Amino acid sequence: MRKRETWDWIARNLLHLRLERGWTQEGLASLAGISRVGYRNIEKAKCLPRADTLRALAEVLGVTIQRLVQEPPAKLRVKWEIGPNLRKAAKDAAEGRK
Repeated sequence: MRKRETWDWIARNLLHLRLERGWTQEGLASLAGISRVGYRNIEKAKCLPRADTLRALAEVLGVTIQRLVQEPPAKLRVKWEIGPNLRKAAKDAAEGRK
């Protein structure tokens, strides 16, 4: 697994889980104890979160760290890769739409 691939997986999983819960970036960042800008950079795969940040995000989202770093579900990967509007594609996937 390449480092960049891990960043993308974390970003896609965070976006999917956040939208699935109907949360804003600011809301999730606040609950996890990080800045909105810091969270945005993680969600946009501009940086890799520190271990303590990843742990805090997983705890707030109610998932394991493994869930955040694993390859996203196929339906989310396809929508992410082909959709011109990535946010809408992730939201649709979170809501179970095709």
